[in-house]
Amino acid sequence: MSLVFANAYFRRMDPCSHRIQRQWEGFWNSPDMAPPVSGEIKPFEPPEFPIFSKPGDLGNIPLGKRAEKFFVSGIESGSRYKMVAQNIQLIEEGVTRGEIDFILKDQLKNEYVHLELAYKLYLCDEREGQGLECWIGPNRRDRLVDKLEKMHSRQFPKLYHPGLASLLETQKIDVRRVVQALYIPGQLFTPFYGDASISNLNSQAWAGTFMGMSDFKKMAQRSECFVPQKQDWMIDPHYCSCWKTGTRVIPEVEEKLSQSRSPMVWIKDRNNVVSRCFVVFWKS
Repeated sequence: MSLVFANAYFRRMDPCSHRIQRQWEGFWNSPDMAPPVSGEIKPFEPPEFPIFSKPGDLGNIPLGKRAEKFFVSGIESGSRYKMVAQNIQLIEEGVTRGEIDFILKDQLKNEYVHLELAYKLYLCDEREGQGLECWIGPNRRDRLVDKLEKMHSRQFPKLYHPGLASLLETQKIDVRRVVQALYIPGQLFTPFYGDASISNLNSQAWAGTFMGMSDFKKMAQRSECFVPQKQDWMIDPHYCSCWKTGTRVIPEVEEKLSQSRSPMVWIKDRNNVVSRCFVVFWKS
């Protein structure tokens, strides 16, 4: 799938609908992190050639919810999967006990799939531990091991909630024959300096590096940069045409760091090599 960068707040770019399409394409081009799963949980096999279909008015919904919309529109564009149900609330005695993401019909394998989806960006900070334990969110409010634990101990068992069983029965689906699958597409970042490697995850999900402000200032002196909005973090930065000198971007980055927010920055060096990085507030 070829990508053509577009962004509504770039005056010389395509209209907003095209910006959404590039986000959509960025989502579907993001590799599955493929973390280790238990024998009962399978990796998800995404459709090979999803076709863009605008997923309605997205407004300013968060990145994760945006990814869910992109997933649904991509699934519905193909013939392999049929969307049976999504965002299914589990209600017991009038109280919502949680929800599960999707029930799909895999037409190729003739089986039903309970799928849990999460679009994630993780940074490898080896001070957090080794292996899967090192992967944390840019603002340190999210850890991969915690996400996996929640999936396995809370989300996947919800398939057997009595409220869901009755819903599946109306679709003539035997819950005992439903396959469970995990899909975590996204981006992985390693330290700008260091030997951190990607272990136990899909190395193809590597997307860039992260650094503190002192290293970014040095890089900015000899680079052009751009700070995308969070909803555009999925987009391939190679198609940006609104670069600024690195020194002009420094105050924008500093402001975000002062708010304990770690921005993504797109960088183009003197050799026109384009890359992604995070500048993190928790590293000098």
